[in-house]
Order: sequence, then C-alpha cells, then structure tokens
Amino acid sequence: MRSVIHTFTGSSNPDSTKYKGLEDERSPIEINDPFLAQLYKKLGDKTCGYHERAQTAVEVRQRLDEFQADFIPSLWSSANDLVALEVPQSTRRVALELLLECVNRCEDESLRYNYLRTTLDLLKSSLEEGESSIDLLLACLKECLCGTTLSDEESTLSACVIEEVISEALRDPKKMPTVSIPILIDIVMHAKTLVRESSMLELMNFLSFFLAVPDANNAELHLCILDYMLYLVRQHETLLSPKVIHQLVVFSERMSQSNDARHVAKLSCMLRALAGSAPKKEFLNQLLQLTTEKKGSWDFVLERYATYFVESSNGNGGSKDEIEILLNKLYCMKKDKITLKIIEQLCENSSGNQTLESEEISADSLIWALIRSILTRLGDSCTKTQFTNTLLNLLANNDSITPPSVDKLIQLICELQLQVDFSGLIGLASSRRQELRDIATLTMITDRVLVPDAPQHCQLFELLTSLMQETEFGPLSNEKHVFALITNIFMRIRTIELSEIACSFCAELTYLCLQRLSTKHFSSLIHDQILLDIKAILAKKKRRKSIVNTIGTFGRSKQPIDQKLFKVDALVECLVKGFIWSATEVTGYKTPILFDTLYSVYNVAEKCAHENTLLTIARAMVRIRCDSTGFFYFTNPKDAVGISSALGRFKDDLQNKDLKWFFPEKLAYIDESLLYVRNKNVLFAAGEKPRCIDMAKWLSLAVNTIKAPMAWDIYSYLLTHLCSQLAEVALFQDHPGLINDLKTVICQHLTSKLPSTVELEGSASRCNLQAAFVRNLSSVLAYHPYEPKEFADEIVSAIVIGVASWEKTLIPVLHILCVSCYEVPLSVQKNLSPMLLQIQKRMTNCYAIPSILEFFIALKNSPTVIMNLTVEEIKRVFAIVFKLIEYSVDLTLRSKVSANEAPKPKTSQPQNQEYEVEISSSTETFFVGEAMAEFFEYQSFMVLTFWYLCLNSTRKKELFPFVMGGLQKLQDVEGLKYDVLAHVDFITRSQFISQGDWNIDESESEVIEGHTDSARWIHNTTLISIKSRRKRAVITVWKPTCTLSFAFEPLAKVEQQEYKLFDFEKPKDSATATDDLELSDCTRPKVLLTQLCYLLGIPEVEQDRMLRVPDDPILNRSISTLDRVPNKELQKTGIIYIGPNQNTEEQILNNTKGTYQYNWFLSQMGYFIKLSERRKLFYIGGLEDVIDGEYALVWSDEATQIAFHTVTLFPETSDLSSKKKHVGNNFVNIFYDESGLPDFNFNIIKSQFTFISIVITPHTTHDSPKISDRYTVKLYRRTGTPGLFSCAHFKILTKHHLARYVRHISQIANALAQKIHEQHSLYACSAWGIRCKHLNTIRERVARSQGINSKH
Repeated sequence: MRSVIHTFTGSSNPDSTKYKGLEDERSPIEINDPFLAQLYKKLGDKTCGYHERAQTAVEVRQRLDEFQADFIPSLWSSANDLVALEVPQSTRRVALELLLECVNRCEDESLRYNYLRTTLDLLKSSLEEGESSIDLLLACLKECLCGTTLSDEESTLSACVIEEVISEALRDPKKMPTVSIPILIDIVMHAKTLVRESSMLELMNFLSFFLAVPDANNAELHLCILDYMLYLVRQHETLLSPKVIHQLVVFSERMSQSNDARHVAKLSCMLRALAGSAPKKEFLNQLLQLTTEKKGSWDFVLERYATYFVESSNGNGGSKDEIEILLNKLYCMKKDKITLKIIEQLCENSSGNQTLESEEISADSLIWALIRSILTRLGDSCTKTQFTNTLLNLLANNDSITPPSVDKLIQLICELQLQVDFSGLIGLASSRRQELRDIATLTMITDRVLVPDAPQHCQLFELLTSLMQETEFGPLSNEKHVFALITNIFMRIRTIELSEIACSFCAELTYLCLQRLSTKHFSSLIHDQILLDIKAILAKKKRRKSIVNTIGTFGRSKQPIDQKLFKVDALVECLVKGFIWSATEVTGYKTPILFDTLYSVYNVAEKCAHENTLLTIARAMVRIRCDSTGFFYFTNPKDAVGISSALGRFKDDLQNKDLKWFFPEKLAYIDESLLYVRNKNVLFAAGEKPRCIDMAKWLSLAVNTIKAPMAWDIYSYLLTHLCSQLAEVALFQDHPGLINDLKTVICQHLTSKLPSTVELEGSASRCNLQAAFVRNLSSVLAYHPYEPKEFADEIVSAIVIGVASWEKTLIPVLHILCVSCYEVPLSVQKNLSPMLLQIQKRMTNCYAIPSILEFFIALKNSPTVIMNLTVEEIKRVFAIVFKLIEYSVDLTLRSKVSANEAPKPKTSQPQNQEYEVEISSSTETFFVGEAMAEFFEYQSFMVLTFWYLCLNSTRKKELFPFVMGGLQKLQDVEGLKYDVLAHVDFITRSQFISQGDWNIDESESEVIEGHTDSARWIHNTTLISIKSRRKRAVITVWKPTCTLSFAFEPLAKVEQQEYKLFDFEKPKDSATATDDLELSDCTRPKVLLTQLCYLLGIPEVEQDRMLRVPDDPILNRSISTLDRVPNKELQKTGIIYIGPNQNTEEQILNNTKGTYQYNWFLSQMGYFIKLSERRKLFYIGGLEDVIDGEYALVWSDEATQIAFHTVTLFPETSDLSSKKKHVGNNFVNIFYDESGLPDFNFNIIKSQFTFISIVITPHTTHDSPKISDRYTVKLYRRTGTPGLFSCAHFKILTKHHLARYVRHISQIANALAQKIHEQHSLYACSAWGIRCKHLNTIRERVARSQGINSKH
C-alpha cells in the first residue's frame, strides 16, 4: 500500500515544490486592512517561534471570512510548513485545523485537487509515524472528496489511502482515535466505489471491537456504526454472510438495550431493511436460535424483526407457510405477546388493504386457534387486553377477516372475563350482525356491559335497538328471545345507575320490544318490569319528600332520588310512545293495557308530585279521539291557540322556549306518523273489559288535577288541551257525573279564588286564566242535552260573573253566550238582565263591539228571550245600540285622520296563490280603521232592525217614541243622515207593514200595459208613480226600505135598475155622463192622488210640497236605477260538500250529491227555487238557469237575502271553471266536511276572494238515513282577518240549531268582508241608507228642474 502511495505522491516531504506551486500560481493580491496584512505577514514569518505562529494561525482561522476568497490559498501557503512532522503536535493540529477551514471555503476545482494531494500526503505520513492527528486529516479528506470529481489517478490514490487507514485501524484498534471512526465511516459510505468490499468487511471487523452496550460516552459512535450497518444492508447485500449476519444479530441485541431513542429508531430501520433483504431468513434463524439459548435480552429485536418480516412477506409475495412457521415457533417459545402482536399486524394489514390474501385470515386459518390458545393461556396483562381490543376493532371494520364464529369469539371473550373495551365488543356485534346466530351472544354482551360505571350503556342499547329494527335478524325473530332479553335488561338496570341519555336509549329499545311481544308477554313486561320499576322509584321519591318535610334539608341523602327520575321519565315516555303505536295494532288488546298502566302511573305520580310524568301521560291522553264512525285514534292537539296564548304558552309569542310545554310542540316520543290511524277493535266502554278503554278514568284524573293542582304546568296544560278533547262529545257523553264535576270545578275557579297551589307563571294573568276557563266551558256546554237544566244555568251564571270580573274575559264570554242563545236560551233569559248591565258598562271597549253586536243578533234568534224582557230592559238594548252607532261614527272620523290606516288586502293577486290562515285568538287586538268602524255602524243598525222586528205590535207601540227619539238624535250626527232616515222609515212602516216588498202579480200589471195616462210625484224620501188605463190604475211607492205596488179600481155606485117603457127622449139638461166616463176620471193620476190624500187626511199644504216628476230621460234613468238598488242586504255564500277522504279542489267540485244528513242540512239553510221561475230582480247571486243547474238554494228575511252557491246543485260537468267562478268569487264559503281528515285545508279551493271559510263537521257519519246529533262549527280566516266571530274558537251545536247559527255567522262574516274588501258608499253603510240617498238625489234634481229650493 505504501509503495502505491509513493508512486502517486513522489515524496513524503511536506515542503516539496508542489505546495509552493499554490503560492506561485496565484497573482499578487493586496490586503487593504492593515491588521489583516499584519496577520498574514506574521503567519508566514519563519523567524517567529512555533507557539507564536500557532497563535497567529488560530486568529487567522477565526477571522478567515474577513479575507478575500482568492487570498485564502496564499494564507495556507504561508502556514503549510507548520504541518511538518517535526513541528510540535499542538502547533501541527492548529495548522491542520486551518487547512480544514481553507478546504471548506474552497470552490475552485483545481485548488481542491491540490488540497486533496496535500491531505493524502499528510495522511500517509501520519500513518507511517503513528501520528495522532489522523482525525483532522480524515476530516480534511472527507471535505476534499465531497463534491469533487476525481481523475482515475486521484481516485486510486484516495482509495489506497482509505484502505490503508482501515488496515491500520484493524491491526491496532486502540491506536485509532474514537473521534476518527465516525469520520472514517462517513468517508467509506460516501466514497462508494473507491473502497473495495474486502476493506468494508475489514471495517466491519474493526467495528465489532465496539459491540459493547452503548452509554452516554459513546452514543454518537454507536449511532455511526448503526448507520454503517444499515449502509451495508442496503447497498452491499452480497457482503451479508452468516458471519456478518451473526455480528448484526449480536449488535442489534446490544443496541436494543440502549436508552437513546436515536439508537432504537436507527436499529428499527436496519431491522426493517434486513427483513426486506435476501438473507432475511438467515437473520431470523440466528435470531431465534440466540433467543432460544436465552443469551441476552432479545424480545425487542425479536418483536421488531418478526413484525418487519411479516410485513415484508406480505408485501413481497411471501408465502402463507413462512408466516405460519414463524407464528408456530413463537407460540412454542411462549412468546405470546409477540405472537399476538404479529397476529394484530396481520389483521391491520388486511384492514389496510395490503396484498395479504383474504384466505390468510379465513375461518380455517391457524391464527384463530392460536388466538384462542393464547388468550386462554395468557394471564391478565395489558397485552392481552390491548390485543383483544384491537382485534375487536379490526374485525368490526374489516370484512376480509373472517373468524370461524363471531358468536364463539364473543362468548370466549365474555367467558374469560377479559377487561376489554366494551365499545369494541359492541362494535363487532354491530358490524357482524349478519353472522350472529345465537341469542346467548347478545345476552352475554348485555351481562358484561350492564355493570356499574361502564360507559358503554348507550352503545349497548343502540346496538340492540338497531338489531330490533331489523325484522330479519335471526336471534330476535323469536318473540320469546325478545322477552327474555328485555327482561334480563330490566333485572340488571335495577342495580346500576343509568345516565339520562342511557335511559332514553333503553326506553327506545323497550318500545321496540313491546311491538314484538305477544299480548301475554307484553302484559308481563309492562306489569312485572316497567310498572314495577316506575312505582318503586316514585315511592322512594314520595318517602324522601316526606322525610325532608319532617326533618328538614339536613336529612337529604348525598345522592338524591331525583337522579333516578331520569329512568322514570324515560320509561313513561316509552309507555306513551307504545300507547300511540298501539292504535296501529289490529287486535286492539294492547291499547287498553297501556291505557290502564298510564292511568295507574298518573295516580302514583300525582301523589308524589312528579310533574314530568303527569305532563307526559297527559300529552297522550288528550290526544285520544273517537271519529265520526266510532273508531279509536290519536290526534295532534289543535284549536288551542287562544287558550295557550292567554296562558303564555303559545310558541310564536315566546321569547324563552325553555319551558315544560308550549303549543304547538313536537315531541320525540309522539310519532306523528302514527296519529290519525283508526282502530275499529278498540272500544270505548266502562269497566275492565278486553279491548275496551274507560275514558271516565282519564277524565277523573284530569278533574282531580284541575280541582287541586300541584303545579302550574300541568294545570295550564290540562286547561289548554282538555277543551278540544271535550269537544269530542262521544268520548264522555256516557259520564255525565264527571262532566258535571268538571263544570263545577271550572265554575268555582272562575267565580272564586284559585287553589293556593296555583301560582301563575310567565305572562299569564288572572284575567287570561279566566278566558281559559270560559273557553273550556264552551266545550262543557255541549253536554247540556245529557244533563239537567241546572247544568246550563250554572254555566251561564258563572259566565255572567266572569263578565263582571275582568275586561279581557268579555269577548270569550260573549262568544259562548252567542251559542247559548241557540242551545240554552232559557238559561240566557234567566241571566240576561245582569248581562245587559255589564255590557252597558263595557261597551266602550272597541275590540269588544263586534262580539256585543253578535250577541245581540244571536238574541234576536231566540224570540222567547226578548219577549220576556221588560220595556226598560229593551230600552237599555236600544240605548246601547244608539251609543254604539254614535261611537262607530267617532271611530270612522278618527280613522280618516289617522296616518296608520292599515292597507286593504289586494284582491288582484294570482288566482291560484295559497294564503296562510290567521291563527290569532279572538282576544287579540286588531286595527280599527274606517272600514272596520263602518262595519260596527252597519252591524249596529242591523241589531236595531232585527230587535224591532222581533217585537210584537204592543211592544212596538210602547217603544216607538223611544226608538224614534233616539234616531232623531242620531240624525244630527255627521254621516248618519241617510241611514237614520231609512231606519225612521223602517220603524214607521213596521207599525203596519212587516214586508219590504208588496207587489202585485205580474199578470195584474199587464192590464195597464199601453196605459193612457201616468204621473210621478216625489215628497221627502217617497216616490209615487200612478199609471192608469180606463178604470184601472197601478200605484207604485218607493220608500228607503221598501217598494210597494198595488192595483186600484173604484167600484161603480149601486143604483136601482132603470127601464124605458115609452119611446120618448129625455130632456138634454137632465142627461148625465156615462158610467164609464165617470170611472175613468177617478183613475186619472192627479185625481187619484188627490183622492188618496183626502182619504189619508194629508193636508193640502203637504200635497203642494209633493213635486211632480217630469217625464225626463235623466230622471227616468235615475228611477230605473232605483229599481236596481236593493231594499235588502244581498249576500252570496258558497256551500261546498267534502266527501270521505277528499282533499283536492277537483274532488270536491266534482261532487253532485252528498249524504243524507248533508241534504238535511241544505233543507234547513233555506228554501229551493227553480231558476227558470225566478221573479224579475230576484237576487240569486249570479246563477243562471240550465248552466248552473235547475234549482238554487236561497234564504231571506226582512233585511237580508242570501243566495247560496251550492256545488252539489250545479250540473255535472268536466269543466269545473263554471263552478269555481261562483264559489271562487265568494268572500265566504261554508264547507260541510265529512272527509274524516284531521285538518281543514283553507286553500283547498284556491281563490283570491275567499277570506272566510266556515267549516261544519258532523260528530257522527252514517251510511243510513240518520242525522248527527252534534256538529262542530269553526271559522277559518285568511291572514289579516281578525277573529271577531264566536266560532273563531270552535263551537258545538246540536242539529236543531245548526242552520240558524251557521246563517248567523255567514251573514256577519259576509258583512265584514264586504266592508273591508269592497268599495262602499260614502253616504250610507246600509242598503236602505243607499236607497234613501238615491231618493233624495231624485228629489233634488226634480226641485232644481222646477227652480225650487230642495231644502224646502
């Protein structure tokens, strides 16, 4: 080796001419910095001592960056003599350090070659002399070789030097400084092809000298050795002979004991590389051999290498046999932890979609036998638990891993009582549910999980719930298995504390089980498990409450029983949910069981004051309904906006919805998809009978709770929702005693103080509560046919007291009184006097005016009530009316100057647009604008008209002065002139004419066709027309409230018959006019008028004031128009039949007939006429003969005429537009609803004109000719229409009074709609007032034409 070096270098003298060549070849460069120039000069000054020059070299090295890069070679040339062997060792090392820095900063390729040669020469000399600076020289060599492209000569030289260094180190390892070894290793690894493989082996042998366990002093050295071994494994696999492999195995064992994480990480990299190399099996065999001999600590290396070995086998086409052999050896060596680790790895690789074939972990794989044996053999350990948890998770998430039996695996884990994560166990059962065959598996999982403090209770219940929801899941397809499982669960949860959410999950599971069980097991589960648990917990709550009340708060336990009430709440919700579901169970046996169970629980909960349970059960009970055919079903509460709003629980009004209940509400345990499902097998009957529920039980509970409520929430809830349930009279009609008790309780609360236990909450006030009482009495009143007369008397009496108590109760009180006028008139009569007094006191409340007026109109439909009033009481009514008329005018004037006039709804909106329904309660305030004030005025005049018409002739005479006096006072009020004059005319003519139309037959009028003489006169508001021909005349009188026509024919004087016996002529002066001439003179218009005035005693002065109406075209048109101005209020209203299950516009418009009781209803609403026979100007609401059928339904009285657009009377046609043009253009439509659907669709007929729909629902429907005894009437309003009507909150009417009440509502609703949505006269609010204005206009025109002052 030395000869080779000499061949390339030529001399060993460091002062040879080639080093001087570095200096000779550079160009002179000046140093501007004097200090640096001084350093340079001092560094090369050989006259200075070595010590001084060494110090200068250190300072130059430190300031090397301050010199120009091109000057650095000159610096080295000045100091290169300091590396000579004879120079002191310390000085020589300083010079070599300067050389290393110069090499680092050299970027010139040619200069790096020179540095390389210098370094090689110095390294050769140091090896020969055994000099100790070899570490610096090796560092310089490393820097020279890095990034330098060597020639062949230089490569050979460098290789020789490196190999010489390795040889010298192997000969005497102790002479090689430890610090040099990492540098040498680095040079060898980066020199690549420069070093022969033989030298690499020599280096390996040299490094084996350092195979001791590393410590802090040699940690870096061992890290470098690991790098070199990894280099050999990766780059020189052919060098890995068995001997080298042995060295690697031994060194790996030593490194595994290091505390340095870097060693472990590097060792892992080497083991992974070995596992992927050709000699991997050799390494594994030697490793297993040494492990068996137990010479050292091998577990770490064995675990890591075995893991990498399996990984490499999977990734590089390794065979299944290799892995199984390894697993067998490890199992035989009792390396159970490592074996489990590898099995876990195999499963993870399979789960990660590696190239592992599925059959390697198939059902017949050796792995499963090993798992079973190891888990059985291995004692309690973290490894065992960790492996089991991992295996469970992998099995749950990877279908390619197939155990022989999921059941047996789970059962093994449960039998061994492994402390596994139950989440994995549950996850496995969930993901492999299709492989589960044994119910015992679910039972064992349940037993393992349902233990105290286990956090997986919810997961277990979720698993079992999902399995129950799968109808094809085998183990739970047998209802006996279901019963056994749920019974076992209940036995276990009695001994543990479940969280609130776990209780909810358990309840959901129980609900599903209840659906699967037979009636026998169903009853057993409820009574022996659920009911038992609920009563036990509530009993403890009651005892605890009693103890606390006795000994004070210090007697409370640390763990209050309230924590267990979560379970009670969940189980009660489960029962309620099952109760709702039971309606879909066709046999009908389960519903009564659940009904009686909830009744029992409610009783217990009330005694221990557990309000949550009471509310939950009440939510189910108030949903019970009986449809019109008698079938049982559940509904969603409705018709509770008014009461819930009054009690501060209407959802839209709430800011804070964190309340125990509000309306409307959606509840998780009320499945709305199961509502409205009819069950014909569930019967309503008293007593303990199969398939029968006794509603008396529920009603008794509700009455007791209302009578002595324990808290506000349950009290207010029952008051809100019991009202609509009571409207289903069929539910409770067989329990009059309980209904009477409820009536008594409500009346007591209405008229007396509330129970001390009731504390009003939120926005609820006593007056609001009074309104709620009144609305409930509205439903209770429907039971009056089943109760004695005192029943209704007490209700009406209590209501009257309510009127006197609170202002806000006035409106709901008046609404129930409106219905009472029809249903119980005698009770109203008994209490009418105090009512009138209260109304008189409160009539200035503008929001109550519509209700007051409706009540007065309802009273006129009960003539017996009015007839029994005294004259003074009737005067009080008329006084109220006069005051309301005056007040309405005042409201009109105020609204005209108000800037807040509400805009009218647009009626020119799209034809098929859908509109929202107004749900505001009748007690809510509304905008009183000009249109609303005119409606008040109109209704007040209607009350005046109706009441006066109801009086008999004697009372009319007695009251005539009072009424006329009141009208005369109103005549001076602005805006009332024509309406007052018209009603003066009405009051006057009512003394002798009750009919507004008094016309001769059309056949009689034909007699005077082609008349020879006619004349017309007008006086004040009376227009008279006389047409005569010969001895016959027709007199027509137009008044504001009527049109009268009659024929006049004077009778000839009866004289003695004269005979002519002799043929002589009589003297001319004795001759008289013929009888014919005399009679015709009597029928001439002027003569006839004079005669009538004479006969009626009209003085000549008044006769002179009668203005003759000239035959003028303009005046003729005005009079012709007057004939078209009705002397009645004209209304058109639709009547629409909705058949069973009909819910579309097309279906209901296609109806051409209805049921028997619908036809009965039509017959009660009016009378039928033939369209072809209608009289001229007779109002029929636009109907046409043939096109709209043969018959029409109409109704009229003295003041109103209604044409009903009855869809079933229209002819059958495919073009429904002809029907819709009538009902779609009505403001008000009446729907007779026999659909049986839960909710009425306001937009079932889309129209921009319909503002109000009156819906009539019979309580019973029959195929046979039978009429329902009761009907519910409810008014639906388009958004923006106030709830002024008594049936804005539903009302119940008996059949005898239905038609009258519906007409009553439709007339008021039409009047409101007309005033709000139609153009109205500026001078009058009534049809009579408009006629009066028209007559006055004619009189003024006639007066002007004759030059007469119209005021006179």
